[in-house]
Amino acid sequence: KDKKYILSFNGEIYNYKELRKEISDKYHFITESDSEVLMAVLILWGLEGLEKVYGMFSFCFYDGKNNRHIFARDRFGQKPLFFSTEGSSFFYASEIKALLAAGISKNINYYSISDYVVDGAIDYGKETFFSSINQLEPGCFLIIDSSSRLKHGRWYNLSKMKPNKLPKQKKELNEYILSTFNEVCAQHYNSDVPVGIALSGGLDSSSLLASSKEFKNDKARNKCFSVEFEGSFSERRGVEESVNYFDYKCEYSEYKIKNFLEDFDN
Repeated sequence: KDKKYILSFNGEIYNYKELRKEISDKYHFITESDSEVLMAVLILWGLEGLEKVYGMFSFCFYDGKNNRHIFARDRFGQKPLFFSTEGSSFFYASEIKALLAAGISKNINYYSISDYVVDGAIDYGKETFFSSINQLEPGCFLIIDSSSRLKHGRWYNLSKMKPNKLPKQKKELNEYILSTFNEVCAQHYNSDVPVGIALSGGLDSSSLLASSKEFKNDKARNKCFSVEFEGSFSERRGVEESVNYFDYKCEYSEYKIKNFLEDFDN
């Protein structure tokens, strides 16, 4: 509202409704979006506020009050953020090809390519296949201050997290895991649009389907979607067992061997 802040944000904040309630007396909201909630958190608490934020994100926050840019990436790097500091300019994007299109040099980083060819290692550090392009690592931040100095650091470190005291009895432990799982799923279902579930017939998606039965939210009681492959690749049996058990409907898209061959050149 005062034109002092700008947020460029890629991702989704799962607990934005809870955060909104927490800070509604400190910030006047003009939209219903999770984007504005993230901006409000950054205005009120800066980088420290990210500890309260659950989601997948990468963003650039311009703090006009202190004339600085803050970049950050979510805890485990679900959303990418690439950058380059060629010349006196700073470029950033969620994809490398955007930086190449902006004119960043295409000099090859042979060490990264060697790591990929020899060990299959990719996206594990700050380097990319291009020597002039880096990526911000998971759980890290980058600040450009008013003097154009770069400060790099880590805002989240899993190895330093202190776990809650876990129950020792098997029954209590199972209940603890289930309640934690349902709590996380409930946050992920926060949305202003209908929510669907992509089913593979496996443990992960079937568990999400089971958890969604716990919620009274109509948006979480939406359709399921799956891909029907041919022959021995088909996972339909497992999908149908899940949707029939939990009384859902599933919409299938077919993808056959001929489709793969047609798409191969592309």
